[in-house]
Order: sequence, then structure tokens, then C-alpha cells
Amino acid sequence: KALGNHSASLGIALFSESGFKIRDMALQVCGTSMHMGAKNMPIGGTDKLPSDFTKASKFVGDDQVLASKVAARARTCKHPLPFWERDSVVDALQDVATGAAMTMARDELVTLRKHRDKYVAAMRERRTAQMKAQISKQVDDSDVNLGLTQHSGLRPFEPHLPKAVDPLWTVGASEEAKPRQQRAVSEAEVEGVPLYKTRPDNDQEKAACQRELSKEEINKLVVGPKVMDFGTVSVGTSNTCHFMIINTLTAPIHVVLDIKAVKEFKGSKAISQVIPPGARGRFPLTLVANEIRTFTEKLEYCINSSHIFPVTVSASVVPVTLELSSDELHFEFSLENWDTYIEKMLILHNPHKFLVDYSITCMPMEVFSASPMVGTVKPQSSSEVVVRWAPPLDGSGAQGMAQEGSLVLSLVGGDHPRRIFLQGVLPESALRLRDKVLDAGSVPLGATQTLTAQLLNSGTRAAAFCVLPNPLLKVQPMRAKASPDEVVDVEVTFCPQNPGLMSTSLEIQVQGGKTLKIPVKAEAMVPKVDILQDQFDFGSVYLGTLGRTPVTLVNTTSVPAKMRVDLLQTPELRLSIAKEAWSASEYDACPLQAIGSSGHARNFGRCSTDERRRSIQSRHSSSSGYGGFADKGGAKYLITLNAKAELQLQLLYKPETLGPQSWEVCFEPVSQDGDSKHVATPERRVVNAEGVRPRLNVSRASIDFGTRIVIRSNQIKAPYSNDILLHSNEKEAVDVEVGEASSADGAVFKVVPSKLNIKPDFTEEIKVQFCPRDWKTYETRMPVYLGGDKTRPYMMLEITGQGQHPRLSFDVRECLLPPVPLGTKSWATFHIVNDGYDNLELRFRLPADESHIPISIDFPEGNLIGLAKERLPVVVSFESSKPISFTANIDFMDEEGKRYSIPVTACADNCLLSHQAFLEANAGRVELTALDGASPIMLKPVPVKGEKGGAAASKYELPGPASALGTTAPPRAIARYLEATTGRSLDKMHSQLLASRGKLLVELVEALSGKPVPGKVGKLSPNKKDAAGQLLGLFDSILAFLKSHGALLNAVKPEMLLEHEDFTRVLNTRSSKAAEPAELEKIDMWQDVDENFETVSQQAWNSVIAQIFKVFVLGRVTLKSFKALPGLNSSDSLAEQQASMSGDPLQPLLPPATNNSISSTTSVEKNLPPDSALVGSNIYSVAETCLLAWASLHYKREFGSRAARLVNFDTDFHDGLALYSLLAGYWPAYASKKAVLHTGPVLSVPDRHDNAELVVRLLADLGLPYEVSASHISDPDAREMLVLLLYLYQTLPQFVPRTTILFTCRLGEMKTKDLELSNPSKKAIAYTARLQGHSDFSVDASIVHIDAKGTVRFPLKCAPTTSMPQEARLVLMSKQDGGGAHAATLVFLLRSQVNVRAPLKCVKTEGPLYEMQQFEFTVTNPFAADCDFSIQLLHEPAEPEAVKAAEKKTKGGKKGSKPGAPPTLERQSTLVDNPHLYPAAFGLDRTRMRLKANVSEKVRATFLPFMLGTHWCTVVFKDKEQGAFVYELVGETTLPAPVMECRGVGALEGP
Repeated sequence: KALGNHSASLGIALFSESGFKIRDMALQVCGTSMHMGAKNMPIGGTDKLPSDFTKASKFVGDDQVLASKVAARARTCKHPLPFWERDSVVDALQDVATGAAMTMARDELVTLRKHRDKYVAAMRERRTAQMKAQISKQVDDSDVNLGLTQHSGLRPFEPHLPKAVDPLWTVGASEEAKPRQQRAVSEAEVEGVPLYKTRPDNDQEKAACQRELSKEEINKLVVGPKVMDFGTVSVGTSNTCHFMIINTLTAPIHVVLDIKAVKEFKGSKAISQVIPPGARGRFPLTLVANEIRTFTEKLEYCINSSHIFPVTVSASVVPVTLELSSDELHFEFSLENWDTYIEKMLILHNPHKFLVDYSITCMPMEVFSASPMVGTVKPQSSSEVVVRWAPPLDGSGAQGMAQEGSLVLSLVGGDHPRRIFLQGVLPESALRLRDKVLDAGSVPLGATQTLTAQLLNSGTRAAAFCVLPNPLLKVQPMRAKASPDEVVDVEVTFCPQNPGLMSTSLEIQVQGGKTLKIPVKAEAMVPKVDILQDQFDFGSVYLGTLGRTPVTLVNTTSVPAKMRVDLLQTPELRLSIAKEAWSASEYDACPLQAIGSSGHARNFGRCSTDERRRSIQSRHSSSSGYGGFADKGGAKYLITLNAKAELQLQLLYKPETLGPQSWEVCFEPVSQDGDSKHVATPERRVVNAEGVRPRLNVSRASIDFGTRIVIRSNQIKAPYSNDILLHSNEKEAVDVEVGEASSADGAVFKVVPSKLNIKPDFTEEIKVQFCPRDWKTYETRMPVYLGGDKTRPYMMLEITGQGQHPRLSFDVRECLLPPVPLGTKSWATFHIVNDGYDNLELRFRLPADESHIPISIDFPEGNLIGLAKERLPVVVSFESSKPISFTANIDFMDEEGKRYSIPVTACADNCLLSHQAFLEANAGRVELTALDGASPIMLKPVPVKGEKGGAAASKYELPGPASALGTTAPPRAIARYLEATTGRSLDKMHSQLLASRGKLLVELVEALSGKPVPGKVGKLSPNKKDAAGQLLGLFDSILAFLKSHGALLNAVKPEMLLEHEDFTRVLNTRSSKAAEPAELEKIDMWQDVDENFETVSQQAWNSVIAQIFKVFVLGRVTLKSFKALPGLNSSDSLAEQQASMSGDPLQPLLPPATNNSISSTTSVEKNLPPDSALVGSNIYSVAETCLLAWASLHYKREFGSRAARLVNFDTDFHDGLALYSLLAGYWPAYASKKAVLHTGPVLSVPDRHDNAELVVRLLADLGLPYEVSASHISDPDAREMLVLLLYLYQTLPQFVPRTTILFTCRLGEMKTKDLELSNPSKKAIAYTARLQGHSDFSVDASIVHIDAKGTVRFPLKCAPTTSMPQEARLVLMSKQDGGGAHAATLVFLLRSQVNVRAPLKCVKTEGPLYEMQQFEFTVTNPFAADCDFSIQLLHEPAEPEAVKAAEKKTKGGKKGSKPGAPPTLERQSTLVDNPHLYPAAFGLDRTRMRLKANVSEKVRATFLPFMLGTHWCTVVFKDKEQGAFVYELVGETTLPAPVMECRGVGALEGP
């Protein structure tokens, strides 16, 4: 009654049963009153009873006692901080120096405290030692005690109780006799124990079995086990446990088990047995349960009809269940599966300790079946069931539609059959052939022919096909798949073996459809070549001179022909072809190929193709036939003739011996397959010739001046000349005269002297002069006459030469400057080659648009070029502050203004995909800096000391010329990205791009850009040369399309994207059309590309792929899209929202308001860096800086101040922490993985690798198809990490839930909601559905198919097993192997909201007023776990009868109100002014209850009403982990019993 501390002493007296006072005791109690309580209104009034004035006792529960103890311990155990560590004095002590006069410094205070603590510890230690000595009674051997124990021999005073015999305090009566308990009985002990007879037979046994046993005899008996625990058993199964009794007496005993109390043991036998002396007896108890429950019951067994003892039996009866590996099986033919059925494995696991028998039924049985149909699963083991789906695949079914069925699993003892949903999707076969027939026309016999058939997939899903074997055809590919609207080229190759018409068919089996057939026709012909000359007669030919005769070949058939001529044994004979005899427009290569004795091949034409080195050569004449062969042996020749073509050759004869000679030359037809049966009969011709002794020996019969500078008419310059030696073999002097040239070109040639007389055996010299007047090739023949006879020339001098104007050339085809970052200077050096100028001062002209093309040139050795300096170096430099790529011409001019141009290609970009080679070349020479609020990354050369003058200089290196076009390393990261997003395998991208002949490139560009590519080619021409031209035009159009969208590809030429054979054909065509020598020289400049074509092609393709990725994929990352990206803000967790709720006992169990785990970016601006920190970098583009900023935000959010700003794509990501932060930021379930990460300041290589492996596992767990290894993360390449980061940037935000689907239902109630999915595209979409989260949520199917422009409803189910709010995430990921359109990942947050206030059971009772009624109701644990419930009663005010009667008469009552429902708050306020005026009507016998899962127990309740009406009470059963559920108690109050009986007497009056 007053504030402060209070204490008192309560007296306690102890009395015996007889009333004798034993002892008085005192109990000390204490308490503290700290504040005033609420002042209650005093009780008064005439209607109050004495009990109303009694103060109600307040009892404290166990929870409140525990909470009070914890709070008190927290207050008493809290140690105050030392004086010098308090916040109020820390700053003041920092200014106090040691040794101050008026105060002490912090160090002095610490020293003082340590000194005091030292003495306190010493005193405590001494006191503790003394106490231990007193307890152990140890005696110190000192001079005072002489080793004697103090007080030795003295008996301490002990108060004695009275000696009165009192049953309360004495052990008077002995304990009750009972048998000894045996330990648990094993199966080995039961084996071999017989079952004894049920009754005694003779009088002796009857007397022994009716005798009452003494206490000692009962104690000798051994029974067991104490508790017969059957464990978990199933409904309907028979389970047996044994109760053992060991008779250690010398007489038999009769034991009877009473099993009537438990109906489940009715089937037990041998419950009565006579156990012989010294024997063991077993009583098998058989449990057969018919209902699901858990019980613990007491059975009794009686010994000799006199002694009854209890035994406990317990069992948990559960329904028979099997755990299934899946609740639904989805069947779908993969594009690689060509079987007629699909089999899936269903695993049945038995978690019980007993056998489970099952049977399976599949519906419909026509397409679904299972094996085995009946079986048994052993205890705690698994069995496999193979489920097969065998639909009709002949196209008769509904293609693309799903066949649904079910597998019914029935268990012996199960509560109900289990259904497994079966769904099979029939493959869609919408493939059709574009061509009706493949007709090759006339083909050479034995020549391999290739035709192309095109298959179009006009459906909305991917389709697969395979080609049926045909011995006449070779098809590539034999199996393939076609995406929707895709055209697949099928190459059909065949080689006709018999002449005549070949007719067969190509059969293509379409998966799930009918077989397609297309006829293949060809007419095989044996090529026939006629030789117009019957024989070849050279006549007399002087030794050292050359004889010619024409050879005319005519192909009389409509197919190409080949012939072989072997002249290895006749070295005097050669074949040759003139340049006018064939055209590059008709032949891919020179029709005459010579193979020398050394095995080297040579083309007599414009372009040659050597097997080891294919180089472009200038057009030249080969009329002599002997140029280019260093060996003196003969040669073999291969001749090619087009269909219906005539070819003019020349047979050359250069005699080496005197006398007549005759040879037979065989023109042998050649078959491509080498089979002699496929060729015509060889043609043989006789060659006659005679070698005669020469009258005049000539040192050389042909002169080639090569290329010479044109001599103008106004120039005074000696003509070019070559010497010829003439030696006379005549016995007399001979007159030699050189006649006039036989062609118009002969005017530029002159022989001096043209006439001369040569004495016998004497040598004279003549000069052949060449004075070219124009830029052209000159060829002529001059006759040589002897002895004045001009009727027939002795021999012909063949003279050739080429005139050329003075010109300048360059040592490179194109000057390529290495790509560099913005603001970085790039340079390259090339040489100008002088050809004809004596002395020239060069002038140059740069591109006119200097502001957009900022290039400059420098002449390190001056600008003079001439005879003294034929090669002049020129340095071209370039620097730009904006991304740019260009190809511009630099013109060099001579004194007359003639221009010589060289293309210069340069590139400057702030993107890793463009200048990665520069960074690799300058690793360690440049540093990256990131200033807050400024350009995030700037490139600065590192100062290099040691230069002249001692000053530091800034230097960097440029990559080599070979890397200016691009890198040779395959773009594996981009290939992995494309594989993950398109589902197409691109493990060998370069070879696949070449093999597809432009088709794959077009598909990639259109897929990534979303725009059609101009200049597409539907079908390539069967003519290889025309097809090469088509591909060149296609690549040119694609490059122009890419450049128009910002791709920096000026260094890549369309010729570099061709295959080498097509590249050669294109240059051959250009060579044949070249009219000027300058055009031929431009073609010759491609020789360096031809020599390194494989490397150049790889670099060109890599650059194209990188720029496509940069423009159409990386370019999608913009400032606007970055700021709108979801997942940049965090939201409050579910626990935080629950903690902020009110104190209502049911309120914490209600779910929070709908809120996604990651909120939308409503206030994203405060988290993002400013725009100035994302733009202005000279090495990274805006997209790349956005990626770094995005990763930095999540990195800092996850690791706080430890996370530094990410400024590069290699070393900042190699520890894996930044990538983990991204994954954990978008999938909160990964937050628990943070504990296993290595997060030290400096991580070792193994630690980084462990972090990287964790990231790889998390990526796989999310289902992301991007293939990356741990080494790619721990030792990253900057470009590969950029691609990976970009993939995560595009993919992870898709895991932010689109919306929250709320399931509001009661506990245990199945709630279904349909999710509507629409497909706006023109292709079908397939999703794989998976749930991650609580098991209360489920879906019926794991794969969702949405047809083009279609809509489906996807059912979602929730069956709450706990009242706590639970969440799960539904993830719909695009199914790649099913074909169709690639769709974004869809994630939905599923949340359960259990209506806890809805009662699971309503218990009704009734009773009279003022009388207590007791009743029982059964409480069942609805949760799937063992629970410890706290029970709380929530009472509702009673509804008086008068109000109920008034409500019945009122017509304007609340619409929809249920009769008997609890009154509303408005009605309660009108009923009773004080609802707590009377005590609560309901009560329970307990406040806590422990129940196992799905177990029931009875609870006793009381009902004591104090007013008439209907009483409601809500019983809340609450578990901390599983939540709560509610029962409702409804009590109807009847009139009270009468307190008195009044009788009255009245007269009966008549009418």
C-alpha cells in the first residue's frame, strides 16, 4: 500500500496426523513497489455479497516468471563502463597529459584500476582457499595445531525430534510388491520361446496356479518390456510385439493378459498361458488399427488370478504413404529422340519400417503404361516404376497438342489413392519442302554432284526431321531441327555410276508427322572430247628453236570433261595455251594445268591455285610454255573443257637431238572418282618431228623486258636493250637479217643492227631495243632470215615487254591504325615505293573533313624520293575524343598533280570490345582512376623514369599490325551468351559461320537487332562463281547495315568473310575484267590477305561478332534503362513488418500488407551515382560504366564499407564477391550463403577459386543456362567478364517478382488461383515452371506451352499447413530445347494469408444459469509437426434474450448476418454497458498442451453462465513456430433451477 521495498515474515507450523505440533518455521518474503497502479473503483452496494469484497489473487504463469527472471538478470549482470570509456569524458581525457597536477590522464586511470583489481583478485583467492579448506576439513601442519583437527572429538549440537511414531515421518509400511522390469526385448530373445498351454491340466498345476504369491516371490519374477512401443504403424496392417515373462520360481504360474480395453488388440492370441518354472513365456500382441490416431493405453496382466499389474502399450497409427519423386510427369519428344515412345522414371520411397504394397493404374491405357503395375516397397527403401508414353506419331493425332492422363497409385492401408498427373505434348510437324523436285540435269558420269533442298518450318514451334537412308544419296545433315519460320538447307550429294537417267527420291521423316518425299533426278553422261587434228607434224625444227602446232579439243557432250596428257617421257614436247584462248568468266581457273616432274602444279593463266600457297599472280602470256619450269624433265597436263566448248591449245616442240622422231601422245579422259569405267576411250595421236642441226646458234629465242618506264617523245633517253649472241655454224660467211615485227606492237621494238654478216665459227652480237610509249603490254615476233632467203624465216624471235608510266606505289594495301581509347594517339608507318621518278618532292592532301577525320602525317626522313631513295617512310597518326571509325584516302601527288592514293583506316572507341588489344599491350603501363562524381575511369600513362634530362615521360605501346584488324582468339564469352539466349550451340562459331554461307550471320543480326537485313539471298546459285558473287554482295550489305547502326567495322572488308575458295573465285573474276594494269596491281595487293587468309578471316569474323554484340546487345544499356532497373532499392523484411504490429495475440500471425521482396525504384535517384560519374570516360562506354555502377551498388549494399567502387572488369571481380552480391540482391534466399564466402582484405588464389565455385553453383541453382567455370571468374578476362555482367544485368532483374499473388484461405483449405499468361509473338513459347520456397504451394505442371497469339491459364495451388505467413516464388523460364521464341523470365511472389480467426471447430454446450457444467472436446493438431501450444481464451460478451427477441422482430437488420453469430461491436455497446461486469462463462483445465503431428487429445472445459443469453468464447492454440488455430465454444444459457416450491390450492368451480 506504499511505494518502496517491503518485507515480511510468514509463520508456518508443522503438525502430525494425530495433531501433534512438530515444528514452527518462518518464511521470509520481500517485494518492491516502483509505481502507482490503476486505482480501482471501490466495491459497494446492497446487491454485493461478502465474496465480492474479497480481493482477487493474481497468479503468475511460468512464462511471466521466466521473463521476470531474465529481465532481473539483465539488470543485475550489466557492468557499467569504466570511467575513461564513457562517451561524456572520452573527448576530455584526450587533452589531459600524463603527470598533470589537478587530474589524471587515461593511462594513469587504467593503471590505477589494474592495481585495484589485482588486490581484489588476491583477496578473493585467499577467501576462496579458506572456504575450500573448511569444506574439505584440511588441516595445515603448523606449530599451533600440531597436526590435530580443530574441535576433534566434539559432537556438534543437533536438535532431536520427538520419538513418537508417526506414519507421516516413518517408513512403517513396506512398498508394494511388483515384478522386476526387463530391458527391451530383442528379436533374438523371442526366437525359440514356445507358446504354452492356456489352462492348467492337473490338480497340482491348478493348485499352484491358484496360489497367492508372496511379496518375495513376486519380486523374483521378471517381466518386460516396461512399455510396449509399436512405433509407427499403418492402417490395416498387422503388427506384433512380444510381452515376456520369466518364471524364476519353482512352481508354474498362470498369466492372463486383459486386452479388452484396447480394441486394436482383439486379434491377439495366446493371451493366457501357464508358464512352467524356470521358463520364459512370450505373449504376442497383434495390433490391427482401423483408424488414424496415436494412443498410449494401460493393459493389465493377472498372475494366478490374484496379482494384477499394468503394462503400457503405445502406437502411432498413420496412413500408409509413399514418397514420390514427382507429383507430375511431363513427356515431350526432344529434337534428338526418334523413338516411338518416351519413358520416365518414377521413384517410390517407403519411409516406414514396414512393407508397403501398391498397385498402379494408368489412364488412358492406350498411350500411357507403367511397369511394374503391382509391387511391394521394402521398409525404408525405394522402388522404380517406369512410365511410358507411346502416342501415335504418324501425324494422325493433334500435332502440338497435349495428351493428358493420370497414374493412380493405390496403397494397401492408404487413406485414399494418389494421382500423378501425366502430360505428353505431341511434336508439331509443320515442315514442308520448298522444291518439288531436285533435278541436276546432265552430269558427267562418276562426277560428284551436290543439290540443295530447302525445308521451311511454317509452324509456331520447333520441328525436327531425319533423312531416311538411301544408298544412292549422301545427305548433310542427316538430322536437324528447324525453328519457327526457319529455312533449313539440306545438301544432297550423289555420284552416278551408270550412264543414263538416274531417278530416286529423298525421304525425310518429320518428327510427329508424315514422311516427306522429293524426287531426285539426273542424267549421267560419259564426256566425249574430239581432237580435230588427226596427227601433229612439226617438220624440220632447228635445235635451240621452238616449233608450234595447234591442238583443237572439242567437247561434244553437254557435261564438262577432263583429259590427262602424260609427256613425262617426252621432255621435248610441251603443251601451252594462249591468254586469248580462255576467259575467266567461263572457267574458274586456267583450263590447262601442268604438273612438272617434281610434282608442282601450275596454271597457265591469270590466277593460280597451288595446294600449299595460293597467291594472286599478274596476268601474263604463256605462249612459250617453258617459262616457270626450272626442271628439264617432262610434265603431265590436266585439261578441263566446259560443256559444248572448244579449246585451242598449242603443242610445242624444242628439239634436243638430231634426226627424225615420232611419238604417240595419249589424250586420256579423266573421271572424278578415278574409275576407268566412267570415261570414254582415250584418243591417241602421232607426233612427227625432225631435229636438224642449226645453221645459226642463238643465245636466246625469247626476250622479256618486263616492266619499263614509258619514254616520252620529248624525252632524251636511251631505249631499253637486251643482247643476243649469234654464232654461225656454216663453213662460209652467212648474211643474217632480222625482219619487221608481225604485230602493231612491233613499232616499240628495234633490232640493231638488223643486218649483219657472220663469218664461219664466229660470234656476233645484236641488241634488241625497247622504247615503250604507253602503259600497256607489248608482244611481237620478229623473223630471222639467213642468206637472203625471205620466203621462209629461219626462226622467230619472241619479244615481250610492258610499258609503265612513272608512278608511286605502297608496300601495303591499306594502312591500318590500331584501335585505341578516346583521347589516345594511334599511329602506323608505311612506305612509299618509287617506280620511275628520278627525283620527286612529294606533296600530299588529307581528307577535306578534318573535323570528323582528324588524321595527320609525318615524313621522318623528308619528302624527297627518287633514284637515291626508292622507299620513303610515312607515319600516319590519329587521335579523337569521340568514338569514330573511318576509312579515308591520303593522296600523294607528283609535280604534275598526278595522285596516288592509299586508304587509311582508324578507330577510336571507349569500349572494351573495340580496344581490348590496346589494354593487353599496355598492361602495367596505364592506370585506371575513378574520382567521385567525375568521369569514373580515366586513362593515364604511368610515368617512366630514366629519360634524358632526368624528367619523367609518359609512354604507351600500340599493339602490333597483325592485331589492328582484330583478335584471333575466338569470342567464347559472346558464344556462351548467344547459346544461353538463343539455345543454339555455337562452340565453333567461326567454322559454323563460314559453313552456313551467310545464313547464320543473317539470323544473328536479325535476332539481336529485331530488324530485317537488306540484300538477303534466298537461295544460292548452283554455279560456284555466281554463288561467290552473291555471298560477297550479302556480306557487303550486312557490313553497311551494321555501320549504319554504329558498328566500327571500316577495317573489315566483305572479301575477308568469304571462304578461301570463294575469295579466289572473286579475285579471278576481277582479274578477268581488269582492263588496266593499275586494276591488276590493286588485285595483286590482296596477296598478303591470300597468304594469311585463315588468320585474317578469323580476325574479321571476330570483329564483326564483337561489334554486333556491342551495337545490338551492349547498346541496350542506357542511363534511362539503368535508372528504371528494378532491384536497386531494398524493402523491409517480413519480420520487421511483423515486429511493428500491435499487441493483439492474433495480430502477429496475420500476414503483412502486400509488398514485393524488391520494391520498384520509386526513390532510386538517392542510390544512383550522378550522371557525371557515368559519362565522360575515355575507356568505357556509358553502358559499361552503368554495369560497373550497378554491380557497385549491390556490392556496397551487401558488404557495406568493405566494398570499394568497381572500376574494371578483371581484378575487381576476380574474388567473386561482387557477382555474389548481384545474385543475393535479386534472390534473397542466397543470403545464407554469405557465411561460407572468403571475405578477407587480400584473398589467396584458392580462396578466390572457392568463391568462384560458389557463384557458379548459385548460377546453376537459379537455372541460368550461361555456361561459366570457376576459372573464368577467379582469373577473368575483361571482355568475358563484361559479357557475363551484361548477361546478369539483363537476366537478374527478371527475377524481381512481377506481382504478389495472395492466397487468403483457412488453415488446411486448398485454394486455387489461375495465372493468365499471354503470348503476343508470332512464335510459340515454352516455359519451365518451378517453385522455390515453402511446400504449401504447388503447381500441376512443370512445363507451360503458349501458342502464338494465344493465352493459357496456369493453376496455382496453396494448402496452408501452418498459420504463419509463408512465401514462395514461381519462376517461369523460357524452355530453350523446345524451340519457339525466346521469352523473358517471369517471377511471381506467392504469399499465403491464413484466416486465423476462422474457427476450425465449433463446440456447443448448454446449461442452467449459475450452475457449472463440465464437458469435453477433442483437439487435433492440424500442423505437420509436433507443437507446444499455449492456450488462451478470448471471451465475447453474452447476448441477452431480450435483445435476441427484439432482433427477430426487426426487419431492418444487417443484410447477410448469420443467426447465432457473435454480436458486432455496435450491438455489444447497446447490450451491456460494462461487458466485464460478470466473470467469464468458459474455462479450461489447462493453459498448455503438447501434441504430435495430426494427433488428437481431449480437453475438459467448464461452462458457468451468470446471465441469460448466448455466450461465445474463442480458444486460441498458439505455437511459436507453426502459428495458431482457433476453436469456438458456444454456450446457450437456460433458466436456473427453482430455489423454492410454492404450492397453492384453488377451488374447482363448475359451469
